[in-house]
Amino acid sequence: MNSPTYDLSNFKTALQEQLHIPYPVYTYPTIYTAFGYGKIIVIVCFFIIWVLVVKYIFLSSILFFGLVGCTSITTMSSEQFNQLSTTQLPFSGNWSGQVGEASAVLHLNRQGYGKLCIDNSKEVMSYRVKLVNDVLYSDQGLKFNVKSINASQANLHMRMLGLGVTFELNKDDPLNNVTSNCKTFINS
Repeated sequence: MNSPTYDLSNFKTALQEQLHIPYPVYTYPTIYTAFGYGKIIVIVCFFIIWVLVVKYIFLSSILFFGLVGCTSITTMSSEQFNQLSTTQLPFSGNWSGQVGEASAVLHLNRQGYGKLCIDNSKEVMSYRVKLVNDVLYSDQGLKFNVKSINASQANLHMRMLGLGVTFELNKDDPLNNVTSNCKTFINS
């Protein structure tokens, strides 16, 4: 007995014709459909990127201009610095201490003139300074608020772009606790 044989080569095509399914059938989107969705995806991505860029530029500029008012940098010329009238002190000397990872030393004479040196072992920042009331002005435009200064301690505070740094310095006339670079600057 012979079993019936079926020709299955055209079965898929016959089934599609019977069920009125357009030929060929794909289970994934066609190139046209994908391209159509691609346009939408590109537009949405562009909009998201644009919003993020505008947001960060806008917020950064607001933050920058907002913090500029919090800075201790003045636009004082060297001529203006030289014309500052200083506050006289009943004491003079050197005060030194650690400020973060840096070593700092302040030298003031009784007339309110002096020097400030900060050495973080990578660079040495040295300034001529003048004490005017409760503010220590540097020849390079920096401004330090003097919280307190007496014969044994000097406490200074500087704000730079919204960040504050406090200098807590102790009397050190022999310059025992300063770096050699700062010692050379103070003694020059």
